[in-house]
Amino acid sequence: MIYSEGKTIYVGMAGKGKHTLNYRIGNLFSYSAKGNRRFHHTLTKKLLTKFRIFGTIDDVRKFYQSCKLKTVETETFQQARTLEAVLIELLKPKYND
Repeated sequence: MIYSEGKTIYVGMAGKGKHTLNYRIGNLFSYSAKGNRRFHHTLTKKLLTKFRIFGTIDDVRKFYQSCKLKTVETETFQQARTLEAVLIELLKPKYND
């Protein structure tokens, strides 16, 4: 979960395979100037293109540095998916849609 100013703004999960927690957090800050997948994390793309909260990737990175993260470890991928869905439904984070 990603928090800003004490409110949950995004709930996501680190999936299976290469999508470990370190990989997912690193994705927040990743950007490629070329290709179809310029923004490596869904939230980064939303903040820059859909919601247009920030004008540059550097602005998004500064924002992320001011945020807090909370993690919950599950035993299985299915548990993680279920927990993610429940938390999104209960918390209604601003940038999950």
